[in-house]
Amino acid sequence: MVATAKAARHCFTAPPTARQRQVSRDGVPSGRHVFNRAFDQLQPTPDYLLLDFIKLPWLRLPHQAFAKGESISASVAAASILAKEARDLHMETLARSFPDYGFDKHMGYGTAAHQQALRQFGPCAEHRRSFKPVKALLTPAVHDETLFTLK
Repeated sequence: MVATAKAARHCFTAPPTARQRQVSRDGVPSGRHVFNRAFDQLQPTPDYLLLDFIKLPWLRLPHQAFAKGESISASVAAASILAKEARDLHMETLARSFPDYGFDKHMGYGTAAHQQALRQFGPCAEHRRSFKPVKALLTPAVHDETLFTLK
């Protein structure tokens, strides 16, 4: 998300963030709350928002959403870099608390090393329980042997 203040001609960013427990409990659609919190952090209040891809029809501020916004707007591209850097910093912080998972190496992406750490150590407190690979590890497999019995 990028907010531009026309008069000041500055670019302000506030990457939306959510705790894994909130996302696991409410799902990604709880993003409205996350985005509202991010918008509230923008100072001064923006006149207009440029959004990368995501459409927010409930948003009261004037805005425009772009598919592939990074290739259309330098402001959106800059905000994307800032958001990625913020996420990487968060992953590096998590790596200090959970060194077995290699967050500082895979930055939370579902790499083979990340999947192996999940299988070896199970999910840590920061893993989203609603994320399919984590949920699969936490859900015991159901085997109904009667399905394979020949009569």
